[in-house]
Amino acid sequence: MRGEPVDVVRCETKNIYVPVETELVIEGRILPHVKETEGPFGDYQRYYTPRVESCVVKVDALTHRREPIYQTILAASIEDRSLVPGYPVSAEIYRAVKNVAPRVIDVACWPYVFTAVVKLKKEKETESQQALLAGLGAEVRLIKILIVVDEDIDIYNMEEVMWAVSTRCRPEKILIIPGIPSHPRDPHKLHYGKIGIDATMPLEATEELSKTKVVGKERVDIDFYLKNPF
Repeated sequence: MRGEPVDVVRCETKNIYVPVETELVIEGRILPHVKETEGPFGDYQRYYTPRVESCVVKVDALTHRREPIYQTILAASIEDRSLVPGYPVSAEIYRAVKNVAPRVIDVACWPYVFTAVVKLKKEKETESQQALLAGLGAEVRLIKILIVVDEDIDIYNMEEVMWAVSTRCRPEKILIIPGIPSHPRDPHKLHYGKIGIDATMPLEATEELSKTKVVGKERVDIDFYLKNPF
């Protein structure tokens, strides 16, 4: 990925090599047959995890750079929801959808972990429904709701996505698959079942259902008006 070697150095107490520019290195051992209760912690769902028995690590050494930077992700933040499950799941769905809809453009699992949005340029009316089936089948662990939209929708803007659902979705075409368990930590079965929403417009109505726009806005010089108030 870098296109060049990575300089490494041996750890103080373990025969393991780490990058020389590592900010912080914690060397330790996972103690066998030792468990301690920990939690609750916040997680990417914006709920608290239950208290659980977890393994114990005995720290043998701690080394760091001068004035090290400790990098982390705040639990339940947008980074936690997007980076940890969001991007890998999006890639899985993209690969699966591309098999049935070659002109798929993008997939986003953002800002809600259990909802995925697929953007595609339809060539056939059936492609959006096939994309729903392929996407839901590709990711059975996390995705509960999958929405397919047209190429003119910004899938990173949930206001636009919900506008497409509100104005382009025919309710009778919503796909409901009951009873499929997904999220592993779901004692109340809130994530049993899947929903597929086709929020694409009919091909024959592409011109009729095109979004309104402000004509000539690209020629407006905002800086001119800010610098020259009336």
